[in-house]
Amino acid sequence: MTATLDISTVQAFLLVAELHSFTRAAEALGTTQAAISMKLQRLETVLGKRLVERSPRAVGLTADGRGVCRPGAGAGRGARPRAVRPRAGTPAIVARHF
Repeated sequence: MTATLDISTVQAFLLVAELHSFTRAAEALGTTQAAISMKLQRLETVLGKRLVERSPRAVGLTADGRGVCRPGAGAGRGARPRAVRPRAGTPAIVARHF
């Protein structure tokens, strides 16, 4: 069985990476910290890599997490297919990652 990812899971990861906070990422996406945490756990499980280092006071990226955040990572010369472009109404903080 192949696991799939939805865009909201990737958006959650990118916001956590940028804001260094599950809580602030949740606020930006209009959801809860618990929902963001579950999305990141799912992403890490699907990728088979730990992406985020969690501590009570800070959130940081692992080397694998930084690799995922590199501009154009996996997109081939920075091109992004239309399917992953943000839709109208996407918060600007999220949209700039696409």
